[in-house]
Amino acid sequence: METVKKIIGNQIVETFTRIHNKVNELDRKMQLEIAKDLVLNAGEVDTVLSIGNHPQTNVTELAKINGVSKAAISKMVKKLAEKGFVDRKKIAGNKKEVILELTYLGESVVELRNEHHKDFFEMIESHLSGYSIENVDNFLSVIKIIENHIDEHLH
Repeated sequence: METVKKIIGNQIVETFTRIHNKVNELDRKMQLEIAKDLVLNAGEVDTVLSIGNHPQTNVTELAKINGVSKAAISKMVKKLAEKGFVDRKKIAGNKKEVILELTYLGESVVELRNEHHKDFFEMIESHLSGYSIENVDNFLSVIKIIENHIDEHLH
């Protein structure tokens, strides 16, 4: 007979899997057309959003934030810079360090995506407002435990 904890653990994993699959499906359906002939795929949009949410970040930090390799982020940033969404700026006095900044086009992506997701975030905020900070922290702790476990298996 399965224990209650094992059943709950399975339900958590199944729920995260469903959410992950649904988010991927939404991402495939959603491409942003910024201007005529200028379309960003979901991965490009996510990278622009990460840079917008973490100003003055570098490739190493961005890779950690997104949970991907530095090589993958470097390649994506290069594509986004070529398309005019991201600027790479060297730090004065440091020849190696490069800071990532959004251009006007990049900032417009953040504004468009925020507008598209406004209802979604308002719904989450509304539901979370019924919970104590302690409950939300506990929920986040469980999510971080799952993420750390996955990280252990990836490395």
